[in-house]
Amino acid sequence: MDEIVKEISAKEFYEIFKRFKYFNNIFIGLEVKNKNFGLGKIQSFKKNAGDFLVTVKFLNGEFFNFSMKSFEIYFQSVRFPTKKLNVINKWMQKKVSIVFSKKLFISKRFKRRYFYQKKKGYKPAYFMFKTFIEQLRQKYKSFGIYHYTDFTNLESIFKEGFLYSRVDCIKKGLQFTDGADHNVLSIAPYDVKNKVRFYFRPNTPTLFENEGIKLPAYIGKAHMPIPVCLLFDDELILLDTTEFSNGNATSVKYTQIGCTYAFFKSMEWDLIFHEGYIEPFERNKIVNRRNSELLSTTPVSLKYLKKVIFRTKADFKRASNLFGMNKKFCVDINYFSDKSRNYYSEEKMVNFIVDYEVDVYFNKQRRISSIKLELYSWRRHEDYKIEVRFLDKRGNILPFGNFRIEKSLNISTTDGMFLYVDLYNVKGDFSCAEKLEVLMNNVVCVEEFLDRFKVKDIKINFNSCVNGIQILFEVMIVDISLLFSKHSAWLYTSNDERKYPDLEERKIISFEKILLKQEYYNIQKEDVEVIIYMVDNKIVKSIIVSKGE
Repeated sequence: MDEIVKEISAKEFYEIFKRFKYFNNIFIGLEVKNKNFGLGKIQSFKKNAGDFLVTVKFLNGEFFNFSMKSFEIYFQSVRFPTKKLNVINKWMQKKVSIVFSKKLFISKRFKRRYFYQKKKGYKPAYFMFKTFIEQLRQKYKSFGIYHYTDFTNLESIFKEGFLYSRVDCIKKGLQFTDGADHNVLSIAPYDVKNKVRFYFRPNTPTLFENEGIKLPAYIGKAHMPIPVCLLFDDELILLDTTEFSNGNATSVKYTQIGCTYAFFKSMEWDLIFHEGYIEPFERNKIVNRRNSELLSTTPVSLKYLKKVIFRTKADFKRASNLFGMNKKFCVDINYFSDKSRNYYSEEKMVNFIVDYEVDVYFNKQRRISSIKLELYSWRRHEDYKIEVRFLDKRGNILPFGNFRIEKSLNISTTDGMFLYVDLYNVKGDFSCAEKLEVLMNNVVCVEEFLDRFKVKDIKINFNSCVNGIQILFEVMIVDISLLFSKHSAWLYTSNDERKYPDLEERKIISFEKILLKQEYYNIQKEDVEVIIYMVDNKIVKSIIVSKGE
């Protein structure tokens, strides 16, 4: 017996689809009618930038993709089996046909069976969470999962591949720069200290108190000299190992912690994303809500890391020198507190190096003879001291008497910012110097390896080989001391995996040229994202590989 079908308009079908888009498998196989191609059958659905693409196979055998948001434009009607319509109607509280009801009410049975369906490793109400997260993203553009840490902690974070709680860091013996206010931390429950903490927004009141190189008189409290913002994927909200606090998690008296969809939705999001002036009688409540947190009961893998946001170009350059270029690295001062740009009080005053330039000059013997350094800082104050120093290969500070430093001051306007410029012209014996460091009030702000300037150019040639790829590095050097150094390279793949060469051959061509040939097995050119070239295990050049190169 033939199945009874009902022909409904494209508009009516789209109304049904909007309510059941996450269970779109029930629509596969339906016949649709297009005025140009005639009848076709729905083959599949695919998410695409907040929309769904529907693939339709027409009677002539051709396949086409259409946007569901434009479904009414492309199609006239859909042939819907009556049996499927009846099943859908059972899911609704109203007995009237789903096709003609203006407002659709999802039954408790449907919610229990589908919306509250348990997905392994995720919270119940997975799809309801996802829908509400999308609504938050549209309403609050800065919504995200943020973790702030000091620059000095990046090395251990990248090495471990995880973010750990304060308790776990101590247990594992990991050294970290502590930016927390210990007066606040002392009253925090042990349970909170045992969780990895994130914020839902940037520029939190806590960051305002902690951030920046402060004047020496005010360092005693919370201090995060060089903050870095780690932006994580929203998927952390969905994991069954995470919880939410509707205020600062250490404030037990005024903050509740929960993990359900109902609790998450009930959080006062307008107060969490509040900006601007606060009335005195509302201050405590709004400041607490702005510090609302996501808490993870287990270490968080860096596979969820989306961006590493630096406050200045100087911090970005320093990270690139130490860890190599990375597509996740970016610079945006707007993710940090505005006290960096505005003056509030001497207690809140901070300073930092915005950018810098280094020029290295060589003598006739092709050795470093002098170095010119330009430092662009935010403000000038008698209590902010800048120190330039050089370190040898063992990390020992070279005697100041080895160098003659000429210093001058200037003022510059860069990218619309009024900056103070410190100019240094350094001459002396650089034969033992490996690294240049710049400190502001004893906080390291600049790290430059001098071997980077001894390499004039690196040309890279990709070739396919039987087992994978072959990379030929043609290295042009300035200082002949690099002829006797260890040259090496490795790759980052598109899934953030570090790959070392399976075969390597080094050859000296002349006093100015070195060839390094490497072979990587079981990898394709398209998989390579970043190439890191090193001399004596120090990064001298990193290249982000564009697709198609």
